[in-house]
Amino acid sequence: MSSGPVVWKSTIAAALVCAGLLSGTVRAGATPASQSPGPMIRHIVLVEFKPGLPEAEIRATLDGLAALQDVVPGIAGFHSGPNVSPEGLGRGYSHVFVVDFKSPQARDAYLDNPDHRAAGARLVANAQGGIDGILVFDVALPDD
Repeated sequence: MSSGPVVWKSTIAAALVCAGLLSGTVRAGATPASQSPGPMIRHIVLVEFKPGLPEAEIRATLDGLAALQDVVPGIAGFHSGPNVSPEGLGRGYSHVFVVDFKSPQARDAYLDNPDHRAAGARLVANAQGGIDGILVFDVALPDD
C-alpha cells in the first residue's frame, strides 16, 4: 500500500503546525500556549512610611527595590513614587511601587530571592507599624 503525495503533505503540514512553524503563531524559541508559564503578574505594594522618615531614606529604600530588576530574572518593569492622587483616599499610604513579572514563576522566584528578602526587611523596618504599614496586591494581567 503506497502513500500518495496528499498523505505526505498532510503529515508534513501537521508536523509543522505542531511545531508552530506553519501557522506563524509561535516564534522561534517561544513556549507554545499550552505550556505557557502563565500570565504576567503585576505586584502592587502600598507603603505607609514612618512619620519623619527622611526623604533620602525613603528614596534609598525604593531604589534598593528597583535594583532587584538587575539581579532577579523575569522582572519586566519597576515603577515607584509618592501618592499624587487629589482624591484623599490614600488611607495613610504615602508611596507605591509596582513590579511587573513575566510570569507567576518569576514572581515566586523574586519572593524567594535573598536580595528581595533584604530589601523587604529594610522596607518593613521603615514602614509605620512594620508589616502593618504595607499592603500587597498581585493581579494577573490579561494577554493582549
